[in-house]
Amino acid sequence: MDLALDANRDIAIPITFVSGPDETRQRIEVRLRTFRGEWFEDALQGVPYFERILEKGVTAPIVTSIVRAVVESVPGVAEVVSIRADIEKRTRTCRVSELRVRYSANGSVANVPALVLGIGL
Repeated sequence: MDLALDANRDIAIPITFVSGPDETRQRIEVRLRTFRGEWFEDALQGVPYFERILEKGVTAPIVTSIVRAVVESVPGVAEVVSIRADIEKRTRTCRVSELRVRYSANGSVANVPALVLGIGL
C-alpha cells in the first residue's frame, strides 16, 4: 500500500492510500518521472533520460525499449503488453501515448494514462 498522489504528484489531502492495480499504476508513473541519479539512496534508479533518451539521434525503438525495461522492473508488473513512446526533439520531451500492462497480482491488463516526460516536467 502506498500514499495516494494527487494530480500535481503531491501527497493527496486528505491522506488516502492506494493498493492493487492503482498502486502499481502510480508506481509506474513515479518510476517514469524519476531521472537516473536523482534519488540519493540509489543512483541507478530511474530512467536514463540524459544518458540515452534526450540525446541527439535517439530513435523511437530505443526509447520504447528503455521505457519497457523500466516499467517491467516495477513491482506488480508481470509484463508490458503494448507500448508506444515518441520523442519530440524540439521540446526535448518523451510522450508515452500507449502503455498497457499485465498486473502480476491478478493477471488483468490495463492502460496506464498517457505520460509526457522530459526536462522541466
